[in-house]
Amino acid sequence: MIIDLADRMDAFDIRELISLSMGDPNEAQISETLQRYRSWDAWHLFGEERERHLLGCVGLKVDGRDGELRHIAVRSKQRGKGIGKAMLVAVVDRLGLSELSAETDREAVDFYRKCGFRVENLGEMYAGTERFRCTLQKSG
Repeated sequence: MIIDLADRMDAFDIRELISLSMGDPNEAQISETLQRYRSWDAWHLFGEERERHLLGCVGLKVDGRDGELRHIAVRSKQRGKGIGKAMLVAVVDRLGLSELSAETDREAVDFYRKCGFRVENLGEMYAGTERFRCTLQKSG
């Protein structure tokens, strides 16, 4: 079940999941990111909770009916079970989004394709790092 994490930003499990979506962040970077979700009206953080265990989180910035995915993470033991896709579907429906976009690296492109995103190669945006724009259009 997808839940709003606004009231739980300081919980250890949320800090842990956010850090998974950020590569190798330090504590200050994690705190700064959670402060954005806590303070900025356009930023929303949700989690997938089952049997009172937080399995994953998804954070996005919303502008009207358009969303920009900022963070997504699923605990390593829970990966490959459809949790990431379920979280994306749930937040698109919950927030009434018509479009959800994400910028990512080559490693994550297949996940987005499997979730129904259109993938566009943006080229090498940083030295030695190829980036991709992934866009999901909600039909109907």
